[in-house]
Amino acid sequence: MPVEAPERGAVDTVSNSENASGWVQIDRDFTSGDRVFVAGNLYGESRQNGTYLQFNSATIRELRIGGDWLAEWYVPALVRRRRGTIA
Repeated sequence: MPVEAPERGAVDTVSNSENASGWVQIDRDFTSGDRVFVAGNLYGESRQNGTYLQFNSATIRELRIGGDWLAEWYVPALVRRRRGTIA
């Protein structure tokens, strides 16, 4: 809980929070319908909890590399027709 400046003790300080985030993606589409990409996220946060004795921060980084492609699979099928008489 933030405390007003006149009421703060020797270890009390300003209580605040800062954060930043960002996201970027670069991708390339090919005429064949294939695609490759590189993407990343970044999040950073720092907090002053109202005392010099405690300071919190967090950083999250993420990198993704991938692709999408179209594939056509041909599976040969063998069809046999028989004519016969069952007795």
